[in-house]
Amino acid sequence: MRGVKIFFSTRNVSHSDDKRLILGALISETNLLSYYANVSALYEGKTWDKFRSCLFKFCLPEDWRTELRQTIQHLEMSNSESFMEFSGRARTLQSLVNFEKDSISDFDLAEFVMFGLPNTLKSKVKDFQLLAAQNFSYTEFESRTNGFYATLPRPRPSTGRGPTTLASNTLNQLDPEAYLWRLFSYLDSVGKCHFCKKHCGNLAGACPGPQERRIFIPPSFVVPPKPANYVAPRAWKNAQGPSISSAGKATGRPAGVAAASVEAPALDEAGISAVAMIEGHMEAEALNYGDDPLSFIEHNREDSEPSDTEDTPVTAETLSLAD
Repeated sequence: MRGVKIFFSTRNVSHSDDKRLILGALISETNLLSYYANVSALYEGKTWDKFRSCLFKFCLPEDWRTELRQTIQHLEMSNSESFMEFSGRARTLQSLVNFEKDSISDFDLAEFVMFGLPNTLKSKVKDFQLLAAQNFSYTEFESRTNGFYATLPRPRPSTGRGPTTLASNTLNQLDPEAYLWRLFSYLDSVGKCHFCKKHCGNLAGACPGPQERRIFIPPSFVVPPKPANYVAPRAWKNAQGPSISSAGKATGRPAGVAAASVEAPALDEAGISAVAMIEGHMEAEALNYGDDPLSFIEHNREDSEPSDTEDTPVTAETLSLAD
């Protein structure tokens, strides 16, 4: 409506009916244009103020000034806007509230603007007593406050730290157990000790230290599922991998990482017995003992033993000794 008022002033339109008819060509909102078409003829010959009040009742809520005043009183300057943008937003609301009726003065507006400033900038306004100036001028208040704003330290831009910030936010969302498993699984995958975070070669819980509390985990690391029977493995002695274990002492493998060994595991008693039976059976087949090698061996043994009923002839030879 302020723009309409300026239009009438520049075109020197003063008659109420002329204003009413011209207004119809300036309305672009569909519902308001439909309402205008219905009531415009009813205000022919009446004053412009009455017709304008009729339009206000249709367009605006009954307490629109009260809502605007409340909005001004609770203004706050956001981190993404400058002081001049914040002040311009306040001046726009003031012009709406004060439409043809001064409701909020420039001094009142300056107070509301000061209340919505950040603490550092608000302290500057209070220290220099900008609101206590005689013959207060909002333009002067705005200019000096903007000068204080320009000298405030700015936070450093976080350019190039998108992935790090994302990773930090992800870690903050992890519960303590998931966070520890992520740490331990990564250390296991590279063979490092849980305590000193190095390739110390010690068993889990036996590292003398010193303890290292920081470790870099690449963002590309994928956390494997935690086994139900997880046991922390021995740390590697170097970055090349675990050393060859002694007999009967298998080297623990990192969590979630498959391990291969060139040595066969140590056999227990049942395994040794099974290997002996296999070797015996293979030897029996090589000697053609048949399907029942024990019976064949027993038969050969009986044939090779001397008979108890027959006398074994003994040939005696006389040895002559030379004189």
